[in-house]
Amino acid sequence: MVKSGIKISAEVKQLHSQFKTKQSNEKKVAAFILKFSDDSKSVVPINESILYDDCATPYSTTVQSFPKDSCRFALVDIKYKDTEGKYPNKIALITWAPEDAGRGRILVPSTLDALKSELEGSLVHVQMCDEDDKDITNVLERVASKAVVRFEEEDVYFDASGKYVKGKAPGQ
Repeated sequence: MVKSGIKISAEVKQLHSQFKTKQSNEKKVAAFILKFSDDSKSVVPINESILYDDCATPYSTTVQSFPKDSCRFALVDIKYKDTEGKYPNKIALITWAPEDAGRGRILVPSTLDALKSELEGSLVHVQMCDEDDKDITNVLERVASKAVVRFEEEDVYFDASGKYVKGKAPGQ
């Protein structure tokens, strides 16, 4: 527990454990969303948000489901192909704190600290506050150390404005 007093529920810890390791009889968790409990005393999972490794677009599916008026946290397994042909993956811890979220925005920074300390492993934080932040460039610049050529089963390239775009580069 940190200064905010927000607790990380046991369900979140259990989901994170399933996220990190695949059990032989289960599908691997690829993404899930968290929210503040109704009394704002803990962070709990949104069970309907759990995506498994058979989902081709866990990042896009997750961020498109964020509400416009309340905060969310998400863990997403970011899988991509780099220019060397390798398929690294990183775990992104996404914070969604839109302008219209009210009091929840105040709780996000200290809750983020609690999540980082409770959830073991290497997490790359990606902060989002508006629709523009959901662009794939925002997450790929944070997780990838080399240029990305494939993301969520689609080719990607840098366009003239320096943003990642899904699809084939012009002239290819």
